[in-house]
Amino acid sequence: MPTLFLPEGPVEICAVGLDIDGVQRDTAYLAYRTLAQTIVTLGGTPPSYVQWVRQYSHDFLGFYRSCGVSHTVERITEVYRGILQYAEDATAPFDDVASFLAYIDTCGLPAFVVSGVRIQLQFEWFVKHGIHEYFAHVVSSFGRPKVRLLEDACLALAIPFRAACYVGDLACDMQDARAAGLIPIGMTRGYDTRDVLTEAGAALVVDHLEELALQIVP
Repeated sequence: MPTLFLPEGPVEICAVGLDIDGVQRDTAYLAYRTLAQTIVTLGGTPPSYVQWVRQYSHDFLGFYRSCGVSHTVERITEVYRGILQYAEDATAPFDDVASFLAYIDTCGLPAFVVSGVRIQLQFEWFVKHGIHEYFAHVVSSFGRPKVRLLEDACLALAIPFRAACYVGDLACDMQDARAAGLIPIGMTRGYDTRDVLTEAGAALVVDHLEELALQIVP
């Protein structure tokens, strides 16, 4: 069984889970900028990027309320979409995504995805960039609790929760992975979020997937 080397010591792993935005493609910061402009437009005070990584949660409306926005979900969504200036499906993967997936495949580690991106859009993006065959399990957490879906992914792959790791870029990703019994791995992609991810419970924080590959030994 492959070994993942963590600061607290080596652990054997059976699978690697990945988020999409902020991990496989550089869309998390773009989403933040759109969100910040939406909050300003609606009369609120946006957080910094680091604060967003720390505070953002699956409670969509609660997050906007904490930023001083009192509008309805429908109005917030309308403004957000009006400001949106990037297309997720047009954003290419980070340069190290394909090589990382190929590497863990040679290690015998199945990859799975739990992401807030709608499932059909996930599949279309994977196929477009030729990485769809690497994923043994893909699910969308859009409107559903990520903790439960991380557990379901492990059950679908017939692996112990404690033997799977999940790579995410937000504090809530670390918290959800730990709550599900998985090994949380934080991904900064060069942004100043290492401390936030560590505080949120990350067992390991890396800047890029190529760095994570160095910590996995067949």
